[in-house]
Amino acid sequence: MDQILSALPPEERWPARIYVPVRREWSPVLKAIEIIEDDAADSQWWEQLSLPRLAADGVLINLCNLAPLLHRRKLLMIHDAQFLFSDNSLPLQRRLGYKYLIPLMAKRSQKIVTVSEFSKRTLDITKIAKSESISVIHNAADHMLSVKGCPDLLESLHLEPNRFVLVFGSTKTYKNVQVVFDALTDPRLADFKLIVVADEEAEIREAGLRPSPNAIFVGHIGDDRLKSLYENATCIAFPSKTEGFGLPPLEAMLLGCPAIVAPAGAIPEVCHDAVLYASVNDPEEWASAIIGIAKNSELRARKIAAGIARSKHFTWVCAAQQLLALAKELAIAA
Repeated sequence: MDQILSALPPEERWPARIYVPVRREWSPVLKAIEIIEDDAADSQWWEQLSLPRLAADGVLINLCNLAPLLHRRKLLMIHDAQFLFSDNSLPLQRRLGYKYLIPLMAKRSQKIVTVSEFSKRTLDITKIAKSESISVIHNAADHMLSVKGCPDLLESLHLEPNRFVLVFGSTKTYKNVQVVFDALTDPRLADFKLIVVADEEAEIREAGLRPSPNAIFVGHIGDDRLKSLYENATCIAFPSKTEGFGLPPLEAMLLGCPAIVAPAGAIPEVCHDAVLYASVNDPEEWASAIIGIAKNSELRARKIAAGIARSKHFTWVCAAQQLLALAKELAIAA
């Protein structure tokens, strides 16, 4: 958004500002959007009570499910309705908060945005917002193109290129990682490693999940390490039973990593035929799909090419243009 605004002549440029907490890990370098630090900007109370006053003269863009109830001229992005379902794995307090606050915040927002047609339908069916009032702005993965990889990562993990499968480990039930753990116990995959990103092994085991013996846990890593894993993996396995979008397969495809995914949620909408699909509950299907990608060079090359082509349909510039257009509609209507 900042790039788009900064490319406009000064007389045509909208005034824009972003409020950020003083203590933060993210420090954007922006040309057109003014950065304003606020010591309390990382609290829910600040969002509900102070932000409406600070943003009273403008259109307020809220990108992460919640928004101040007291500000009327706002756009709210709701990523999905997963918090309503029994397998959401959210803490009780957050689940109840989302259940009652998000529909109320949606009603008090002039525009609702979500990240997929699947999420749009789900928000409509669950009566969080009416379909005709929801706009879809897809996520993108081209942020990974500007990331520098870690050339020494494979050596430090004792990995060989194209001899490991990548999975995002999570204790959330709907992420369904056990089916991949089970698939990697297949004797045909005895020479492959399973690299588990995100949750630590102790967390996974405490949740009752059983990692395969060939699993290596790397924890929460930066995009630099993740990029190197994508670029050298046999494939990414993404077995979620539902997703509002499903960003990892798109990131992987863009970087030439084949994806094996479950045909669930918004995943087929994002991936189309550029991936291999495996049943959410069939470890043998996952094992066979992994072996197919690993052993069949023609299939692998075809899916890599299709994945790169498909991923280019999603860009952050396009998303920003759509978001700015919606914000402009609100500004003009004021």
